[in-house]
Amino acid sequence: MPVYPDKKVMTSLTVAGSLILGSQTADAAAYPVEKEKSTRGETKHVDQNVSVQQSPIKRQFHVASGGIRVKVDTKAQFVGVGVYKVKRGDTLGRIAASHGLTLKSILKLNPGIKNPSLIYPGQKIRITEGTSSSPSEPNEKPSSPSAGWSKKANAVLGDAKSHLGDPYRYGAAGPGSFDCSGFTRHVFKKNGYSLPRSSSAQATAGVSVSRNNLREGDLVFFRTGSGGGISHVAIYMGDDKIIHATNPRDDVCINRLSESYWSQRYASARRVIR
Repeated sequence: MPVYPDKKVMTSLTVAGSLILGSQTADAAAYPVEKEKSTRGETKHVDQNVSVQQSPIKRQFHVASGGIRVKVDTKAQFVGVGVYKVKRGDTLGRIAASHGLTLKSILKLNPGIKNPSLIYPGQKIRITEGTSSSPSEPNEKPSSPSAGWSKKANAVLGDAKSHLGDPYRYGAAGPGSFDCSGFTRHVFKKNGYSLPRSSSAQATAGVSVSRNNLREGDLVFFRTGSGGGISHVAIYMGDDKIIHATNPRDDVCINRLSESYWSQRYASARRVIR
């Protein structure tokens, strides 16, 4: 969504839930709602064609066999190196998207899964290559990051900087104009990484990283609207700098994370490049 650091943040619309396998919505623009006055008061009208930003998933349901609706817990449950333990309500597509994978790639990593619609709580799903023939045990220690992460991050940042000054446009995902998540998705895709479409969905990709441990190429997320949900994403460049598509006035630009506006609205960070 567009953000204006020197203006009061306006109310944004949020959507509490979405279909798990449905298309991702674009980041919502923080534009005022169109109003129409009547003789008895004021009635608000919303353009039905405008997609709105998803808030962090509070209720999200997957229709399981037999018509039973089960609640999704979106927090990852890792049981070892490159292994995810299925929780009640998970779908294979959701697990794939939350780790920056496609359904096809996660099926390739798990040839034993014959029907992607049939997974069960407690099942162990391989989410990275190079794991042993059987899923890892809970006490296995995490592996160190690959030695080539810096080269990959520099490639992503190089592509990101090539778009400096490109126009911000709500709902755009490149190559000539972008909204915030369209920008991050575009430059990561050019370097072999698949990200979900919206900023709130991208906030579940990769692995969580603390603010004190940020490194080049990490995704950083912000709450810029009044709804309290993730509504903006940027790429960390190192040296306290972030690059992002901000608003129609500033377009694709570089800011400092320590600037009061961004620092106060910082929400979380995820590491996709490992």
